[in-house]
Amino acid sequence: MKESSPIEVLIVGAGPTGLTLACELQKHNINYRLIEKRPQASIISRATNIQPRTLEIFKFMGIEERFLEMGHQLAAGNIYVKNKLKSHINIGLLDLKYPFVLVIPQSQTEAILTQYLTDLGGKIDRDCAFLSYQETKRGLTCTINDRGTIKTIDCQYLISCEGGNSSIRTQAGIDFKGFDYKEGYLLADVFLDWERTTKQSYTFFHEKDIFIVMPFKQKNLWRLFANIDPTLLQENPQPDLAFFQELFRLRTGDTKTTITNPQWISVFHIGKRLAQQYRKGRVFLAGDAAHIHNPLGGQGINTGIQDAFNLAWKLAYQLKYKGGKKLLNTYEIERKPIAANVLESTHLRKEITFPKNTAIQLFRNHCILNVIRFKPLQKYVLKNSSQLKIHYRKSSLSQNYFAHQWTKWQTTIRAGNRLPNITLQQAEKPFKLFSLINTTHFLAFFYFPYGEIDTVSLNQITTLQTQYQSILHCCLISPDKVFHPTKITHLQDKDKQLAQTFQIPKNKSLLFLVRPDAYIALVNCPIELNMLDKYLQDLLPHFTRSISP
Repeated sequence: MKESSPIEVLIVGAGPTGLTLACELQKHNINYRLIEKRPQASIISRATNIQPRTLEIFKFMGIEERFLEMGHQLAAGNIYVKNKLKSHINIGLLDLKYPFVLVIPQSQTEAILTQYLTDLGGKIDRDCAFLSYQETKRGLTCTINDRGTIKTIDCQYLISCEGGNSSIRTQAGIDFKGFDYKEGYLLADVFLDWERTTKQSYTFFHEKDIFIVMPFKQKNLWRLFANIDPTLLQENPQPDLAFFQELFRLRTGDTKTTITNPQWISVFHIGKRLAQQYRKGRVFLAGDAAHIHNPLGGQGINTGIQDAFNLAWKLAYQLKYKGGKKLLNTYEIERKPIAANVLESTHLRKEITFPKNTAIQLFRNHCILNVIRFKPLQKYVLKNSSQLKIHYRKSSLSQNYFAHQWTKWQTTIRAGNRLPNITLQQAEKPFKLFSLINTTHFLAFFYFPYGEIDTVSLNQITTLQTQYQSILHCCLISPDKVFHPTKITHLQDKDKQLAQTFQIPKNKSLLFLVRPDAYIALVNCPIELNMLDKYLQDLLPHFTRSISP
């Protein structure tokens, strides 16, 4: 049976990655369909750690408060060796809006995103399995099993958010290069009767093994994580509560705490694999379909959500405004190196956490765990784990134009960097830059070091905002004075936070353009207004400007 009308995008897999992508496409009014083979929503906790950068994304999406209400804020971690405290990691050292990791079961993450998608007018087609696809002259024809009925759907783009066992990736012939780890991992959500604070996690190193205990929001409910030798798994292929209790006592040295009422117990193996292509024609991979790695560091779910957030606005702009050839290619250019870095960093963490020999074990216990006590090093490690250091400086979408070489080296703002959430003022009240982020629009900021702006420049900026009104919002920034009356948003940098953060040279104007995903696209110092028009025309060569009133 053939679906009566074609769609623009078919998303396969309604996990956090697919749901994020669907929510953002819904905002852009893209004609998509989200299918999921599971007939019911998952009730399994699985991935739990939401990093600060992902919380920023949820703020941009408008669902930050939902996650903060449902999740548990983890502010610190403790590391023990031979049952003695060796290091204390303080996430609060980071000067952030979210100085914590949010612990929330993946089932709840999916529930929040599903409800948000419903609020936006979207839905998930459950009990609907993807079977195959074929390329056609006009796009793709996909075959699905929709609740027992075989159907075909015509679409422009196909996105695999299926997970590590992606059938779309296999059909596309994309190599999933890497290897599988030999050791197994154990997860359990259980109740503990101990009195430790729930604001912190607890990591116990026992010889070459590990045992991690992490709190959930529900009282006395904790996540247990441990590695396990394959030979032990052969003897105990389905570890029970008694097995976990013995492992807990052996690796933590705690003989008093009792484990009860297991909510979920899982044994799994994982690999280190990266798709060699994120795109093949009209087929894209996102999330675990593109990359898998060991769970140490809590990076996986965050990397997948950020894949989707990066891809969504590009797909929408391509479909709505006929973007240039390079726009969709930048998805792989930007996101693949991020995943490659996550794979390498989690692999290194795994090699140190589960040492292959006594020398590495001693190095871990007596060197690394001592050095990590120092606050500057903790900040560096935490900043990387938070994913706030991710940048796209090498992307073709990141462009810098400085009139003088010395100006380039004076300023610290760079295209490809994440926009910092600087506090400015509007009508004498504090105003955060993040408040302006709209995930369907670009933001153009014009900083003038003097209060007044000439009428010609003001008219040009007003004209640009009118011509690109469907994709662009403009904002004027000055140190203290208010510009001539204008419809354009005006902010004040009274405390010089913006000027100091970006180290803007004295008496120099600055233009910086921010993408829908809150990364800086264009930097121009001093301002040349034609640069903004040129950038947008290169990005969207077929875009039809609105006529100025």
